[in-house]
Amino acid sequence: MPGRLIPNRSLTKAELDDIGAKLGALNAEENDSKMAAAAAMAAGRDMQKDFTKMLRDALRIHWSRGPLVGKLETVDEEGRALPLCLGLVEAEKMIDRAIPLFGPPGRERNGSSSAIRSRR
Repeated sequence: MPGRLIPNRSLTKAELDDIGAKLGALNAEENDSKMAAAAAMAAGRDMQKDFTKMLRDALRIHWSRGPLVGKLETVDEEGRALPLCLGLVEAEKMIDRAIPLFGPPGRERNGSSSAIRSRR
């Protein structure tokens, strides 16, 4: 969008391809693990022997995939950075919102020092 400040960085074609390749490799590895587990269960093998390795691999894939997917969500298909925080700056007026206290529903704090400023 012309004239808008976009604080996150765009990705080059090489970076975009690298992230896509890493994500594809993780997805393929996850599918291979699922197929191997299903084959072992169908064969009647005791899965307790392989549980630790399978759990370790599943956690590694899960935690490795998150940052890659998160990075892809900040750019478009060509790698250009997307504006992620639109709306607050364009607000027409500011309004005060009360913070609910612990206790019965409907009970709110009073006074300007306990209000959250939000834009609408």
